[in-house]
Amino acid sequence: MSRTRIILLLMVALCIAVGYAWVATPKQHSVVQQKDSQRQKVSPASIPVVVGLDFSAGGDDQYQKPKKSLFAPLYPPPKVVKPRPAPHPIAKVIKPVIKPQKVIP
Repeated sequence: MSRTRIILLLMVALCIAVGYAWVATPKQHSVVQQKDSQRQKVSPASIPVVVGLDFSAGGDDQYQKPKKSLFAPLYPPPKVVKPRPAPHPIAKVIKPVIKPQKVIP
């Protein structure tokens, strides 16, 4: 198959998938408001008591400081390194070149 036919086939499949998703989504229905006379009044005694959800006494274990702060930067800033002082240049001793004297015969 040529490249254009494959792209055309993929585009058709994409359009079908989008159309199916559009049709399959649930539609929102209107909400009917209840009047005060239709609402049921619940007394606090009828609410079931759930055991183990009273957090007012606090925990048994003491607070321990975390080992690492969650809000610390992941990569701390680099340490500032002072540049090395430039080495003192060593003075070179230049020996004078003695030219030989011309001897006239």
